[in-house]
Amino acid sequence: MDKDLDRCFAMAAEMQSSVDENGLGRPSRQHDVEPLTLFDALVTDDVLREATRALFEDGHFAQSVRQGFVCLDNAVRNRTGSDRTGSSLMNWAFSADNPRLKLNLAQSMSDRDEQRGYMQLYAGAMLGVRNPRTHEASITDDVDSAIELLVLANHLMRRLGSARLSCPKASDAVG
Repeated sequence: MDKDLDRCFAMAAEMQSSVDENGLGRPSRQHDVEPLTLFDALVTDDVLREATRALFEDGHFAQSVRQGFVCLDNAVRNRTGSDRTGSSLMNWAFSADNPRLKLNLAQSMSDRDEQRGYMQLYAGAMLGVRNPRTHEASITDDVDSAIELLVLANHLMRRLGSARLSCPKASDAVG
């Protein structure tokens, strides 16, 4: 059994080498734009840019991404007045049933789906992007991944800026 497993691992390694050699794996950077120029063009939210640009410029990509999503978390906290944080905050603030931050008029199924989907995006960003970079020292990001994730944070900041704050129910006032 161990020989079969070793043979499978050897075949997988050989296949990965072939994929890499033939350019079938992750695409290499195909653009000639300098990363900082790309950052400046794509990260347009002033608060997010202020929180992340120096780290990005210095090549601290994972820290820049972490700080970007901490910035997003803080912006949602400030907008709602909540002391919650992370996915708990996002699920509460963008709840599809009783949102504190409304992204639309919630008049159709599509509107409700959008609200629920963005709630999941905001909560997922905290769980899948911010938390690993906060709790795991080994997390690294290359320049392309950092740009992609910071563009996501930028989009979520823009949607937050256009969200309407709703009046909370009395039971929602705490937290």
